[in-house]
Amino acid sequence: MKVHFKSTKKHYLYYLLIIVVFIIFFLDRILAIWLGFIFIVIIFALHFPSLSFKSRLVNYMKKNRVVYDKIIAKKFKRTVEEIQEKMADLSKKNHKKDWLISNLNNRYVFYNKDVVETIIDLYNLGMNEKQIFERIKKDTEVKTRAEIRAIEDILIRQKRIQKRRDRFNRKNSKE
Repeated sequence: MKVHFKSTKKHYLYYLLIIVVFIIFFLDRILAIWLGFIFIVIIFALHFPSLSFKSRLVNYMKKNRVVYDKIIAKKFKRTVEEIQEKMADLSKKNHKKDWLISNLNNRYVFYNKDVVETIIDLYNLGMNEKQIFERIKKDTEVKTRAEIRAIEDILIRQKRIQKRRDRFNRKNSKE
Protein backbone atom coordinates (compact mmCIF):
# COMPACT_ATOMS: atom_id res chain seq x y z
CA MET A 1 0.00 0.00 0.00
CA LYS A 2 1.44 3.32 -1.06
CA VAL A 3 1.27 6.41 1.12
CA HIS A 4 0.75 9.60 -0.83
CA PHE A 5 2.42 12.46 1.01
CA LYS A 6 1.86 14.96 -1.78
CA SER A 7 -1.91 14.94 -1.40
CA THR A 8 -1.77 15.38 2.39
CA LYS A 9 0.60 18.33 2.02
CA LYS A 10 -1.81 19.89 -0.49
CA HIS A 11 -4.70 19.44 1.91
CA TYR A 12 -2.78 21.10 4.73
CA LEU A 13 -1.92 23.99 2.43
CA TYR A 14 -5.59 24.39 1.49
CA TYR A 15 -6.65 24.36 5.14
CA LEU A 16 -3.97 26.90 6.00
CA LEU A 17 -5.12 29.23 3.21
CA ILE A 18 -8.75 28.91 4.31
CA ILE A 19 -7.78 29.84 7.87
CA VAL A 20 -5.75 32.83 6.61
CA VAL A 21 -8.69 34.05 4.50
CA PHE A 22 -11.00 33.59 7.49
CA ILE A 23 -8.68 35.64 9.72
CA ILE A 24 -8.39 38.37 7.07
CA PHE A 25 -12.20 38.37 6.87
CA PHE A 26 -12.34 39.79 10.41
CA LEU A 27 -9.86 42.53 9.51
CA ASP A 28 -10.98 43.47 5.99
CA ARG A 29 -14.02 41.78 4.46
CA ILE A 30 -13.54 43.04 0.89
CA LEU A 31 -9.92 41.86 0.83
CA ALA A 32 -11.01 38.47 2.22
CA ILE A 33 -13.67 38.11 -0.50
CA TRP A 34 -11.10 38.87 -3.21
CA LEU A 35 -8.57 36.45 -1.68
CA GLY A 36 -11.29 33.79 -1.44
CA PHE A 37 -12.19 34.28 -5.08
CA ILE A 38 -8.51 34.07 -6.12
CA PHE A 39 -8.09 30.97 -3.94
CA ILE A 40 -11.04 29.25 -5.66
CA VAL A 41 -9.67 30.14 -9.12
CA ILE A 42 -6.24 28.74 -8.19
CA ILE A 43 -7.75 25.50 -6.89
CA PHE A 44 -9.76 25.11 -10.10
CA ALA A 45 -6.67 25.85 -12.23
CA LEU A 46 -4.62 23.26 -10.34
CA HIS A 47 -7.22 20.50 -10.57
CA PHE A 48 -8.53 21.09 -14.08
CA PRO A 49 -5.41 19.78 -15.93
CA SER A 50 -5.52 16.51 -14.01
CA LEU A 51 -9.18 16.01 -14.96
CA SER A 52 -8.49 16.68 -18.61
CA PHE A 53 -5.42 14.41 -18.50
CA LYS A 54 -7.50 11.50 -17.24
CA SER A 55 -9.98 11.90 -20.09
CA ARG A 56 -7.16 12.20 -22.66
CA LEU A 57 -5.59 9.07 -21.16
CA VAL A 58 -8.80 7.06 -21.43
CA ASN A 59 -9.43 8.23 -24.99
CA TYR A 60 -5.89 7.26 -26.03
CA MET A 61 -6.17 3.85 -24.39
CA LYS A 62 -9.55 3.11 -26.01
CA LYS A 63 -8.04 3.65 -29.47
CA ASN A 64 -5.55 0.81 -28.91
CA ARG A 65 -6.26 -2.85 -28.32
CA VAL A 66 -3.56 -3.38 -25.69
CA VAL A 67 -1.48 -0.62 -24.11
CA TYR A 68 1.24 -0.94 -21.47
CA ASP A 69 1.97 1.73 -18.88
CA LYS A 70 5.49 2.40 -20.20
CA ILE A 71 4.17 3.15 -23.69
CA ILE A 72 1.61 5.57 -22.26
CA ALA A 73 4.32 7.27 -20.18
CA LYS A 74 6.40 7.86 -23.31
CA LYS A 75 3.40 9.08 -25.29
CA PHE A 76 2.29 11.62 -22.66
CA LYS A 77 5.83 12.44 -21.46
CA ARG A 78 4.98 11.60 -17.86
CA THR A 79 6.61 9.32 -15.33
CA VAL A 80 5.65 5.66 -15.28
CA GLU A 81 4.68 6.02 -11.61
CA GLU A 82 2.23 8.82 -12.43
CA ILE A 83 0.68 6.78 -15.24
CA GLN A 84 0.45 3.74 -12.98
CA GLU A 85 -1.29 5.81 -10.32
CA LYS A 86 -3.87 7.06 -12.85
CA MET A 87 -4.36 3.55 -14.23
CA ALA A 88 -4.78 2.20 -10.68
CA ASP A 89 -7.54 4.76 -10.10
CA LEU A 90 -9.21 3.76 -13.35
CA SER A 91 -8.85 0.04 -12.62
CA LYS A 92 -10.95 0.40 -9.48
CA LYS A 93 -13.90 1.17 -11.76
CA ASN A 94 -13.28 -1.75 -14.15
CA HIS A 95 -16.57 -3.47 -13.35
CA LYS A 96 -18.52 -0.52 -14.73
CA LYS A 97 -16.63 -0.39 -18.02
CA ASP A 98 -16.40 -2.65 -21.05
CA TRP A 99 -12.60 -2.31 -21.10
CA LEU A 100 -10.18 -3.70 -18.53
CA ILE A 101 -6.98 -2.65 -16.74
CA SER A 102 -4.91 -5.33 -15.06
CA ASN A 103 -1.95 -5.10 -12.74
CA LEU A 104 0.59 -7.83 -13.33
CA ASN A 105 4.00 -7.69 -11.64
CA ASN A 106 3.72 -3.93 -10.99
CA ARG A 107 2.92 -3.34 -14.64
CA TYR A 108 -0.43 -1.94 -15.65
CA VAL A 109 -1.93 -3.05 -18.93
CA PHE A 110 -5.06 -1.73 -20.64
CA TYR A 111 -7.25 -4.02 -22.80
CA ASN A 112 -9.98 -2.46 -24.90
CA LYS A 113 -13.53 -3.72 -25.41
CA ASP A 114 -12.69 -5.92 -28.41
CA VAL A 115 -9.92 -7.81 -26.60
CA VAL A 116 -12.03 -8.35 -23.49
CA GLU A 117 -15.02 -9.57 -25.50
CA THR A 118 -12.79 -11.92 -27.50
CA ILE A 119 -11.34 -13.41 -24.33
CA ILE A 120 -14.82 -13.81 -22.82
CA ASP A 121 -16.06 -15.54 -25.98
CA LEU A 122 -13.07 -17.89 -26.15
CA TYR A 123 -13.36 -18.65 -22.43
CA ASN A 124 -17.06 -19.45 -22.81
CA LEU A 125 -16.23 -21.79 -25.71
CA GLY A 126 -14.24 -23.84 -23.19
CA MET A 127 -10.72 -22.88 -24.22
CA ASN A 128 -7.97 -22.86 -21.61
CA GLU A 129 -5.36 -20.14 -21.05
CA LYS A 130 -2.90 -21.62 -23.53
CA GLN A 131 -5.48 -21.90 -26.30
CA ILE A 132 -6.79 -18.38 -25.67
CA PHE A 133 -3.25 -17.02 -25.66
CA GLU A 134 -2.38 -18.77 -28.94
CA ARG A 135 -5.50 -17.37 -30.60
CA ILE A 136 -5.23 -13.85 -29.29
CA LYS A 137 -1.47 -13.21 -29.56
CA LYS A 138 -1.74 -12.98 -33.35
CA ASP A 139 -4.07 -9.97 -33.23
CA THR A 140 -2.86 -8.18 -30.09
CA GLU A 141 0.27 -7.34 -28.16
CA VAL A 142 -0.52 -9.78 -25.33
CA LYS A 143 2.87 -11.16 -24.41
CA THR A 144 2.30 -13.92 -21.85
CA ARG A 145 -0.21 -16.47 -20.68
CA ALA A 146 -0.02 -14.82 -17.25
CA GLU A 147 -1.80 -11.81 -18.76
CA ILE A 148 -4.62 -14.06 -19.94
CA ARG A 149 -4.82 -15.60 -16.47
CA ALA A 150 -4.92 -12.13 -14.85
CA ILE A 151 -7.72 -11.05 -17.20
CA GLU A 152 -9.69 -14.23 -16.44
CA ASP A 153 -9.27 -13.67 -12.69
CA ILE A 154 -10.50 -10.08 -12.96
CA LEU A 155 -13.48 -11.12 -15.09
CA ILE A 156 -14.37 -13.87 -12.59
CA ARG A 157 -14.17 -11.40 -9.68
CA GLN A 158 -16.41 -9.00 -11.59
CA LYS A 159 -18.81 -11.87 -12.34
CA ARG A 160 -18.55 -11.26 -16.07
CA ILE A 161 -17.59 -14.92 -16.54
CA GLN A 162 -18.14 -17.95 -14.33
CA LYS A 163 -15.30 -19.83 -12.75
CA ARG A 164 -14.84 -23.27 -14.23
CA ARG A 165 -14.87 -26.41 -12.18
CA ASP A 166 -12.21 -29.03 -12.66
CA ARG A 167 -13.30 -31.79 -14.97
CA PHE A 168 -11.66 -34.30 -12.70
CA ASN A 169 -12.75 -34.45 -9.12
CA ARG A 170 -9.41 -34.60 -7.31
CA LYS A 171 -10.92 -35.89 -4.06
CA ASN A 172 -12.14 -39.08 -5.74
CA SER A 173 -8.84 -39.69 -7.54
CA LYS A 174 -7.47 -41.58 -4.48
CA GLU A 175 -9.68 -44.56 -5.25
